[in-house]
Amino acid sequence: MEMFLSKVLPPNPTKKQRIIHKDLNALHKKYMEEKVEFSEYAMQNAMHQIAFYN
Repeated sequence: MEMFLSKVLPPNPTKKQRIIHKDLNALHKKYMEEKVEFSEYAMQNAMHQIAFYN
């Protein structure tokens, strides 16, 4: 289940994409430190990814 955006930014990312990328990395770190439940993490991750590509 390691399909996270947080690892890659496209070439020439927009300002919005940079912010989302930063938020995703923070979210991923919280999840790895077990401060966030998986369901919460998955939902936020999905919402970030939708925003990232729109």
